[in-house]
Amino acid sequence: MKTHPFSLLLATGLLLAPALAMGQSSSVPTLVSYQGRVTDNTGTLIGNTAPVNRTVEFRLYTLGSGGTPIWAESQVVTISAGEFSVLIGNGTGISGLTGPSAPAATPFRTFAAALNSSGSAALYLGVTVDDGNASTNDVEISPRQQLVAGPFALRAGVAETVASAAITSGMIGDLQIASGALQTSAVTTTKVADAAITSTKIADGAILAVDLASAAVTADKIDASTVGLWSVSGANVFRAGGNVGIQTNTPGFPLSFSDASGDKVSFYGQSGAHYGVGLGSSLLQIHTGRSNEDVAFGYGTSASFSETMRIKGNGNVGIGTSTPGFALNFANALGDKISLFGNSGAHYGFGIQGALLQIHSSSSDSDVAFGYGTSAAFIETMRIKGNGRLGIGTNAPASVLSIVEAVGTSVGPNAGSITLDHRNNGGASSIVFRSCVNATSDFGYIQYQDASGLGGGGESARLYIGTSNDGDDHLILNPSGFVGIKNNDPAAPLHVSGAQANYFILEAYIDGNGAANTYQGRSDLGHSIISDGRIRAGALDVASDSRIKAQQRPSEGASDLAVLRQIQITDYRHIDVPGNGVRPQKKVIAQQVEQVYPQAVGQGRGVVPDIYKLASLKGGWVQLATDLKQGERVRLITEKGDDVYAVLEVGVGSFRVALEGDTDKLFVYGREVADFRFVDYDALSMLNVSATQVLDRKLELEHKENVALKEKVAGLEARLAALEKLLKASK
Repeated sequence: MKTHPFSLLLATGLLLAPALAMGQSSSVPTLVSYQGRVTDNTGTLIGNTAPVNRTVEFRLYTLGSGGTPIWAESQVVTISAGEFSVLIGNGTGISGLTGPSAPAATPFRTFAAALNSSGSAALYLGVTVDDGNASTNDVEISPRQQLVAGPFALRAGVAETVASAAITSGMIGDLQIASGALQTSAVTTTKVADAAITSTKIADGAILAVDLASAAVTADKIDASTVGLWSVSGANVFRAGGNVGIQTNTPGFPLSFSDASGDKVSFYGQSGAHYGVGLGSSLLQIHTGRSNEDVAFGYGTSASFSETMRIKGNGNVGIGTSTPGFALNFANALGDKISLFGNSGAHYGFGIQGALLQIHSSSSDSDVAFGYGTSAAFIETMRIKGNGRLGIGTNAPASVLSIVEAVGTSVGPNAGSITLDHRNNGGASSIVFRSCVNATSDFGYIQYQDASGLGGGGESARLYIGTSNDGDDHLILNPSGFVGIKNNDPAAPLHVSGAQANYFILEAYIDGNGAANTYQGRSDLGHSIISDGRIRAGALDVASDSRIKAQQRPSEGASDLAVLRQIQITDYRHIDVPGNGVRPQKKVIAQQVEQVYPQAVGQGRGVVPDIYKLASLKGGWVQLATDLKQGERVRLITEKGDDVYAVLEVGVGSFRVALEGDTDKLFVYGREVADFRFVDYDALSMLNVSATQVLDRKLELEHKENVALKEKVAGLEARLAALEKLLKASK
């Protein structure tokens, strides 16, 4: 309601009755009767036609205008023809102000208590009446009414002044003076005779701190054996020594409680659920009052608190966050999260970086291990070395991934040292090796595939080993044990498809045209198989259709026989016994054949055993005196492999190669030469066939001549026998 003129009549007000007979006391009323007459801003009486109910607020001030009320209440009253009557003190409190009940601020206070504790010589009553319009703000009626003689009768229950020696002990009944009947500081030490008040006259807990004047209780007034001595420093009280016990008379620590379970300290709350500390069975309890309340740790003050950790009422713990959503939650920030060992810098622990969970040790020579048991009795199953190597079943992985089994695992459908599964029919499982140069497109792989084509059915499985350059750059093994090279469906135990042309020295060959010896560089012939060693087979099928041959003419057998007669057969043994065995050989020598039949001998790069000695290797230097020269190539054999290396440098009694590691077991086989001879034994065989045919023809001709001669001799012998017979007869 905006400013309205009101006519208010204060009829009566009785707070305390002055009837205090000797040895008697009576109950003093705590309400004030109040009547008023109120009009609206036009002078019309409120409720002039019919009674209305309105809210009326009463506020008690120590000032005639402005200021903050020391007490307030609200009542719903009935106004009829402008008049209403209430008992002040019967209403309810107003939020935020001191009053008799909720929603007033605590502690609650009655109207009488407000009057008696005001300490003011003048008090003023402010009245606000609801105008019935919710859209307007009601204002207090001005001016406020000063409380005078009538309302101050409430203070009759308190004796403000008594003439000196006017009250004798005979005028006061036994036990009639209670602590509540005395105003604070009303009875001073000068008013009390020495030893007049004994401990039996003071109720336990009756004397509060506010009841005692400063320095009123001195050390000589206290029994030190039962209370103990406390020192005062300003507003503080302390003990210079000794222990304090709560519910125990034998405190063993500066502050001790009784040895009993239960609540020990309440920080907020006087009963029931509260914020505090307690003890359970073998349990220290730090708790709030409800599950939606938390416990926080940090630094500063309560009003200026910097939180570092919080335990939610639901049990979640937050470090660096006040809203943990999981059992243990850290702040959503990058960096170190947990240190298991180490207080600064590099340490063993956990951290977070962009889209990355970090589990780390403190240095590259420290590891991370997985297993079971306890730290003191730990059974390790896997280790990640500080250098990135992973060991499964070993704590000393020798490579990027090392797997060691105490007992090996045989292959089976449900067993293996490493198992890769896929769950889609016709799918594949694979291992991929990516290229460092072009990782987006070049890679090698090993792949097991359920069917010959991805997504296919049946049991035509394939094991692939290949690269990504072309679709058929792979080797496969099918369930029949057949191997296909650049072939998905091998028709034989080894089926090679396709060929690759490359430069090589063609020395001899067998094809559909037969065998031939030659020595020429070629790059127009494609090879499906290239072998540096022998090929063993029960038979060799070679295409020999005349329709694929050109320039056909018979070989000149007589010339072939003449050449064959010049080829020497030599008995020998190999220098490289471990590589070629100790059996004696009966074959040709390439250099001798080259002199008479050069087309059967070819030249290329090869290694000769011209050094063939044991040596040592230190820092890349082979410790052996040789006649090798810088730039030459030499074959070296170690326990790890066999290869040909370039001589990088020659020293006194040694030479250097690009071979790492030191060893005392290095075998120097010999140097690589560019004129290493190869013999085309097929060419020699064909030469022998041609020469044999010539000899066969000669033998056949001689046989015919021999038969004719035999027939001629037989005829001559018959004639001779006839002549001899005639001669005998003529005698």
